[in-house]
Amino acid sequence: MAKTPTTITLIAWNYCQNRCFYCVSESNKERWKLNGRKEVWKPKGDEHLNYYELCSKYGFKFHDSMCPEPDKYLDANDVLDFDYAIEWIKKYRPDAHLHISGGEPLLRPDIEDVVEKVSAEFETTIITNGQLISKRPRLLELPIKWLVTYHVNQIPFNKWLSQARLIKDKPHLVTTIMTREMYADCWEAPDEMIKEFNFEYRWDRSPKQLRDFKYNPEDIGGIASNCIMLIQPNGPVMGCNKSQRGEWERYKSESNIYTGTCSEKQLCEHNKRADKCVSRNRCAAYQTAFKMSEIKIVS
Repeated sequence: MAKTPTTITLIAWNYCQNRCFYCVSESNKERWKLNGRKEVWKPKGDEHLNYYELCSKYGFKFHDSMCPEPDKYLDANDVLDFDYAIEWIKKYRPDAHLHISGGEPLLRPDIEDVVEKVSAEFETTIITNGQLISKRPRLLELPIKWLVTYHVNQIPFNKWLSQARLIKDKPHLVTTIMTREMYADCWEAPDEMIKEFNFEYRWDRSPKQLRDFKYNPEDIGGIASNCIMLIQPNGPVMGCNKSQRGEWERYKSESNIYTGTCSEKQLCEHNKRADKCVSRNRCAAYQTAFKMSEIKIVS
């Protein structure tokens, strides 16, 4: 069993069209409705500054206090600048596999350009609810992997299936969230899903995220610092996917794409906690990294 490669999840943004109650990114909150916003606002004359530089100059809530129409423009705090992420990864984790996630990344207007740029440098997986695949045709031509999740009761299954079929001949893993309520009712995926796709259930907040999954013993000892890292839109690089959005202290993280810094000590601090989660089969981020590493891109 080969060691799981370093996998870095890039949070493109947290906006999403779904309101799944089990969302680990908290994209089910009211603030993550996109409402037609597309452009990021920055103070006039400082458009060249990155998010960290803007925070240092104006404070980390500069968008709310300075933007003349805050409901019309996106906050730079919420939108990952992939150019900085790529440069950081090339410097500190050049052999990483990248997972582009959210929120829903296919909602980003520039997602095709972003994925084309990223996949030219790194092995890339896009993680999506699959509802907009037909709206992003260029992605189907790129050498990427797909992790597509069907969220029950979001859109009709047949409508979702018409989108998912577009990637069935691509390297992919299709999942559906199985909640305890569904399990109690013995809900099963329609036969078409199982027949057409590389498919498996995912479990919501259950002791077993995946049935019969077993972690790789070779990975224990460096899970958080070298297997399942995460980059947030506002810049911090976390050594564990369990680290979510935070306040100013996290913006000043010692590992940050916008300052080009990396603290191996900081990234390793999460290892012990993450190792415990993985060994108990409770880490969905590690399971995703492990499963996607087994799927190969055939050129």
